[in-house]
Formats: sequence, C-alpha cells, structure tokens
Amino acid sequence: QITQFNPDSFTLENLAIDAARSQGAEIELAVRPATGLMLRANFGYTDSEIRSFDDNPAAVGSAMPYISKYNGSVSADFETPIGTGLDLTLRADYKISGPRSFALELPDVRSGSHDFVGLRAGLRTEAWQLDFFVENLFNERQPEDIFVVGNGAASLVRQPNRPRSFGVQGRINF
Repeated sequence: QITQFNPDSFTLENLAIDAARSQGAEIELAVRPATGLMLRANFGYTDSEIRSFDDNPAAVGSAMPYISKYNGSVSADFETPIGTGLDLTLRADYKISGPRSFALELPDVRSGSHDFVGLRAGLRTEAWQLDFFVENLFNERQPEDIFVVGNGAASLVRQPNRPRSFGVQGRINF
C-alpha cells in the first residue's frame, strides 16, 4: 500500500499494490573516541520491486515509489563543561538519500541523490537547555513529491523539500 496525492480531489489516497517485494540491509556504528565526543554512522540499502498491480500493469517491475535505493548519515556530537553546571553542546550531521521515483504512472521520473547538512550549538544545565540550529545548511533543493496534473496548465507538479532554516529551541526540565 502507498499513499499518493490526488490533484483532482486535492486529497491523499491509499492505493493497494497487489504484490511487492522489499528487501535490504542496514548497518549502524557508534563510537566514543574521547570524553564528550560521540561519532555515529549508518547506511541502509533497499531493493524493492512491484511484482503485481492489476490497476497499472505497466508499473510491474518498477521500484516502489518514495523508497530510496540507499541512505546514510554521519554525525558528531560534542559536549564539554564551560562553567560550574554549564555545558557547551555541539552537533554536526550529514545525511544522504539516493534517487527515488514518485508516481506509479511515471516510474522512470526519479529524483537525484541529495545531501543535507545540519548544525546545532547550545548551552545546557540540569534545569534548562538552549540550542541554536540550522537545517539544510547548503539549501539543497530536491523534490519531495512529483505528481501528474491533467488540467492542461502543467503535466507534472513538483513539491520541493524544505529550504534552509534557522532556529532556536529551548527546554526547561521540571
């Protein structure tokens, strides 16, 4: 089953694919090479195939929509005391996702692979935490969804991912 946008009714629809196969592997590694430093890495691989779909026989043999062939990430977290009861926290992360298709009607229309970098810096005590962050640091632009519109104005509509964003996040422990 997949969820797909219907531009005619402007709703999400659940479609049942008669038979599909999905198999893959995932590996994760975490290491603490020094006090206050944590390094993590993971990688996943997915091989999917539509085996039977009576509503759209042309999709048989194609990969399942919205599933990247591979994805991975690496991150580094560092924290150190900078005063009595006050810690500095830093984080950097990198994520990659492989190409994927979007529409059962257009299995050959695929995104490229895309990379995202995030940074975070903050201050923390036992009572509170304050973080400053940026997501999608390099403003990578990739489609999150592509769908077919038959209204004559456009044949394909692309919904992009979120652009670079900055923020502040606070937390109070009680």
